[in-house]
Amino acid sequence: MRRPARWLKTAAGLLALAVALSVLISATMGDRTDLTLPERALRAVFEPIGGFFWGIGRGVANFFTGAFRLGSIMEENEALKQQVEGLKAEIAELHGLEAENVRLESLLQLKKEIKGKTAAGRVIYRDSGNWLGTLVIDKGTNDGIKVGMAVVSSMGIVGRTVAVSGSTATVLLANDPRNALGAVTVRSRDFAIVEGVGDGTGVLKLKPLGDSPDLKPGDLVVSSGLGGIYPAGHIIGEIVDVDEGAYGIAKSAYVRSSVDFNRIEEVLVLLENQKGLLK
Repeated sequence: MRRPARWLKTAAGLLALAVALSVLISATMGDRTDLTLPERALRAVFEPIGGFFWGIGRGVANFFTGAFRLGSIMEENEALKQQVEGLKAEIAELHGLEAENVRLESLLQLKKEIKGKTAAGRVIYRDSGNWLGTLVIDKGTNDGIKVGMAVVSSMGIVGRTVAVSGSTATVLLANDPRNALGAVTVRSRDFAIVEGVGDGTGVLKLKPLGDSPDLKPGDLVVSSGLGGIYPAGHIIGEIVDVDEGAYGIAKSAYVRSSVDFNRIEEVLVLLENQKGLLK
């Protein structure tokens, strides 16, 4: 075992001597207000030593006090961070509830406008084998839903049911190439067929049924009621581009759907044949 350094022993001895002398001086003073000459001499000699070690002790005490205070501040900061995160979560939840209320109010208004029975459904998941083409809602045959029924939202036509169970129904979206909708342009009254492109962009292709159709970007396209599934007057989308075709033959157009198929959360299934919304 290594012996303590000589200076450490000396420092310890001086400290002990200073403390002993201070105690002795304090004990012998009694009620006296003045120190004797020997007492003053001893205090003059050992006061710097005592002050030096007292300063060290105060520094050590301040260090540990600061360390404890720092730890307390860090704990307070962590608690404040948790409170902030909790408040952020509450705000996000409130915003989500507000957005949901807006959607449900819009769906309720659409339900009032439709003449006939409907079933409101909530999207519970998408078909993992065909993410862009189908989705599943939480209503099925127990709610009167059958295969081949139109599905709409407050934004427009969503698609049609293609499979049902007791409590669920699979909806083939309007942007799927397997889906075709009877359509008509509001401005020029050109009848057409609208089909899904299937590229995940929500763009649909419009194929006119008549000769020399009058199609322009910005034209609103709605369901025509032809085909027996989708009632007339439900919004499909807006023409964004017109393809004149080779030599002006086979003119067609591309329609941006009014429905954001990636963000559908609630829908209405039309349980009965509808007269539609067209006046």
